[in-house]
Amino acid sequence: MSHSPQSFNPQRPDAFDALFAVTSDGLLLFDPDGFCQAANPAACDLFQMSSDQLIGCHRRDILTSRSDRGCAEVPGLLGDSGEGWLPRDNGTHCYIDYRTCCNFLDQYDLLILRDITLQKQASQPILSASAENLKSLFERSPFGIILNAMDGQFVEANPAVLTLTGYSLEELKALTYWDLTPEDYADDEAQQLDSLQTRGHYGPYRKEYIHKQGHRIPIEITGVLITGTDGQPYIWSMITNISQRLEAERALEESHIRWQLALEAANIGTWDWNPQTGEITFDPLMKAMLGYEAYELKNHIEEWESRLHPDDLPYINQKLDEHFQGITSTYQSEHRTRCKDGSYKWTLDRGQIVDYNEQGQPIRFLGIYQDIDERKTNELALRRVTQQLQKAQEVAHLGYWSFDVATETLTWSDEVFYIFGMTPDMGEPSFEEHLKVYDPEQRSLVLEHVTKAKEGISQNFDSHFNLPNHETRYINIRIETEWQNQKAIRVFGIIIDITDRHTEEALRASEEKLRSLFELSPLGITFNQIDGKFIEANATFCKMVGYSLSELNALHLRDLTPPNHEDFEAQKLRELQKKGRYGPYQKEYIHKDGHRVPVEITGAQVGNAQDYVWSIIIDITERKQAEAQLQQLLKNSEAKSRELQQAYRELQEAQLQLVQAEKMSSLGQLVAGIAHEINNPISFIYGNLEPASNYAQDLLALIKLYQTHSQEEIPDIQRLSDTIDLDFLVEDFPKIIQSMKMGASRIRDIVTSLRTFSRLDEADCKAVDLHLNLESTLVLLQNRLNGRGGTPEIRVIKQYGNLPPITCYISLLNQVFINLLSNAIDAIEIKQRQRVSPEYQGVITITTTMTSTTEVLITIADNGKGMTAHEQSRLFNPFFTTKPIGQGTGMGLPTSYQIVTQNHGGELGFSSQSGVGSEFHVRLPTTIPNESAVHRHT
Repeated sequence: MSHSPQSFNPQRPDAFDALFAVTSDGLLLFDPDGFCQAANPAACDLFQMSSDQLIGCHRRDILTSRSDRGCAEVPGLLGDSGEGWLPRDNGTHCYIDYRTCCNFLDQYDLLILRDITLQKQASQPILSASAENLKSLFERSPFGIILNAMDGQFVEANPAVLTLTGYSLEELKALTYWDLTPEDYADDEAQQLDSLQTRGHYGPYRKEYIHKQGHRIPIEITGVLITGTDGQPYIWSMITNISQRLEAERALEESHIRWQLALEAANIGTWDWNPQTGEITFDPLMKAMLGYEAYELKNHIEEWESRLHPDDLPYINQKLDEHFQGITSTYQSEHRTRCKDGSYKWTLDRGQIVDYNEQGQPIRFLGIYQDIDERKTNELALRRVTQQLQKAQEVAHLGYWSFDVATETLTWSDEVFYIFGMTPDMGEPSFEEHLKVYDPEQRSLVLEHVTKAKEGISQNFDSHFNLPNHETRYINIRIETEWQNQKAIRVFGIIIDITDRHTEEALRASEEKLRSLFELSPLGITFNQIDGKFIEANATFCKMVGYSLSELNALHLRDLTPPNHEDFEAQKLRELQKKGRYGPYQKEYIHKDGHRVPVEITGAQVGNAQDYVWSIIIDITERKQAEAQLQQLLKNSEAKSRELQQAYRELQEAQLQLVQAEKMSSLGQLVAGIAHEINNPISFIYGNLEPASNYAQDLLALIKLYQTHSQEEIPDIQRLSDTIDLDFLVEDFPKIIQSMKMGASRIRDIVTSLRTFSRLDEADCKAVDLHLNLESTLVLLQNRLNGRGGTPEIRVIKQYGNLPPITCYISLLNQVFINLLSNAIDAIEIKQRQRVSPEYQGVITITTTMTSTTEVLITIADNGKGMTAHEQSRLFNPFFTTKPIGQGTGMGLPTSYQIVTQNHGGELGFSSQSGVGSEFHVRLPTTIPNESAVHRHT
């Protein structure tokens, strides 16, 4: 009968293994079912069988199945012992003494067999000469071996025991093991003696011996009960000094505790897998991570595989195969594992094969298991946030950049390339190349901010540049600096494309201005559909007709129009559709309370389909009342009116005389400039041009005739001809005559400009072209503008708008223009003499524009010396001048101020900054207001 041996690996000391192998007694170990699990060499010698033949056999098969065996075995009898015999190959018998120790090791029974053949042949003491081999083992064993009587008296002890306890053999025989046992082990010793008497053995167990010097020695002891030749019971004990083992165990325990604490702190579990059997052991922490109790998961690889996410299996198998094939030194995988509640958790597996069988197959694969669900969740969230951030950057047109100070290398994100009209595959430009995209002014601005950033000052500023397609792009640049060892090593920041925002802000500002103008306008403004339905109306119009905007939205234009105006309204609507505008014309609106409101209306058609109308409405009630009162006043005051007319004429004549005097004063300055231009042309051109031309033609004809008829070359004439380059003279002389004619033309232009400026023959108020008069004034000042006495030329920039004819007293306005332009030239010449910069050039900028349908604006700006605050405060005071003594009367600007404000109802203002320049602006109505002084006295 055979039985497959069970796995036997009890936890036992190494000393027991050595004693089991070298003891002369035969030892057989049986499992609870009675099958042999271990046989020492002495047992194999007694039965003349190998250990493989004995292991796996039942105790009855070994002891009683053969008739030639004289052993008597009664199973189940505790502490059973006896004698018997076994046949030998040489025909003799071997006598044995045997004893059964039940539950010797965790329910394993130990059968002890001793050869007593010699004892049977001749009685001898316990340690006879026939046992020399055993005696030698006893003396040389590194383990302590002692023989005690049942009362504890020491009978024998080997040298190892003497060394362990510090006693000699004679001293030890005078003692009992109770003398060497501390009192705190009394109860344990009593239990072990009970086990010895009941089971025939005790131990292994741990205790302490008291050394001769008094200190304690930790030992591990195992003992068996035997019967001496005297028939008395004795105790054989094997003692091992476990001091070093305890130290190692403590160190190992501490290391294990630290390792376990580290694993628990890091939320790391462990696993142990045998790839050949599929068995895998998970520690409780690993199971707890998945929500299981320690007993709920089977220790098999299939249990683990069944919980892996199907999408992760190919990746896991790939990583395992790479480690099994030796491609990777360790196995590592991040994957999802199903928890007890059905959810999946991200986990990290990391392991390594640590043992192989004889065939080179892996039989032990150790690893750890870590919960990384939170990290993976955060990574996925971070990835999503990063993607969203990148998308947000694309939507917001925001890019990152950095500049390495040491290498002067630029690094751009993709969005920066797109902002500057490039693509990432083009590569970053150098810093110098990048600066070229900005115009000089913006380039200086960027360099200034970068320099400040290198000094540790954070920068946030706006700039702009032009793309190759001439599109202007506006950007916001923010700069920070990274420092190392108090030295700037990197400048970095962001660039935001704010072109849309800049455009929106400009549109918003324009819209706000228009909305403010719409709401605050003293004139009524409405926005209607072409059929007359009200859409928008400002507060002035709502007040004018007595309706709120919501009420007007429910009305049409015809609801506010009296019946007697319907035909006239239809006519104006046709005019609107034909010309795109109507008015101004007068009509009446019906107020909410029923009375009529006289108004004056001007409108224009707007919209892509020309289906909307903007209208401006003026309440002329007061005007109508004033007209009626005026008519009544005129009827009742004809006599008084005639007197007033006479007084007005007298006043007009006096004022005209004053204006004429002022005009002649200004002409004095003009004549000085004109004299310089026309003196020489009058003398040399007008007096001699025509005779010089005739003489020249005659002389040239004579020379030609002479050359035609003279066949002989005269040397003196030929030399003179060569000296004066006669051919060139003949060719160039007509050109000189032509230049003289151009000078004459220039004189005529100057005279014409003088007449235009002075307007001596045009003293009445009339519509004129301001640009023509400005040009005439510039012609008169041309000698000063071109430079005189070595002064540099002054450049004039003209920015003329589209101006209609302006009704004014142009002779007076010309005085204003000559005063303002002369002052500008004086300011520039003073600055030129100060030599502020070799690159300085004087510039005068003249700008004209329509600020509204009833007003024009003329600005004359210069980059001269400018004025101080003190000078500005007294600028229009009579006799005050900013020029050196003797060079100005101090009446030019006061007179100009009076001409603009009183004679034309306009405004004359200025702005100035010392050292930078000045700007004068003249605002003039297109028609002189009724209240102007000149109009009242004309």
